[in-house]
Amino acid sequence: DLAQLGGALEQAKTDPNVRAMVLYMDSPGGIALGLEEAGRQIRDFAAVKPIVTYTDAQCCSAAYHLAASTDAIYAAPSATIGSISTYIALVDESEAWAKEGLKLELFRDGKYKGMGLPGKKLEDHERAFLQDNLEKVGARFKAHVKARRPGVKDSTMQGQWFMANDTAAKALVDGTADDLSEIIAHIMQQI
Repeated sequence: DLAQLGGALEQAKTDPNVRAMVLYMDSPGGIALGLEEAGRQIRDFAAVKPIVTYTDAQCCSAAYHLAASTDAIYAAPSATIGSISTYIALVDESEAWAKEGLKLELFRDGKYKGMGLPGKKLEDHERAFLQDNLEKVGARFKAHVKARRPGVKDSTMQGQWFMANDTAAKALVDGTADDLSEIIAHIMQQI
């Protein structure tokens, strides 16, 4: 939860007993809403204290966006990382509705209002709207990753994921470690 993350960052930033932070990630991703703001909170924390990411499972898509905001990313060799891209998925149920004798009657005062409603077939202008917005969000996501991780290539940001020890994943992580305790010991040596 991004609100919980923000609260924890703010509390830890001013706590004199907290000298560094490790964000443990185990997530396939999520939605783009709030990611840029949470990334800023992570970078604000990093201006005061070290913060790194570790995963021994998965750190993909929205989770990777957050991880890219930290000072470094570490992963277990078999952890899954990446999936840098965006998508929108809608189910067109209009034919199923028609077979059941159902028809959606939609009254609206804006040509985009109600798109994606069950039983409503998307119109071409709605598809164009969704694709345009999707591309804008995707471009911002990829620009963020490239700004924070300059070695990441466009070919690595096409929605695919990698095991952390794959050659293709080298720019996505700063190193591998079998468990979280290795990363904590490494950070404690640094501060």
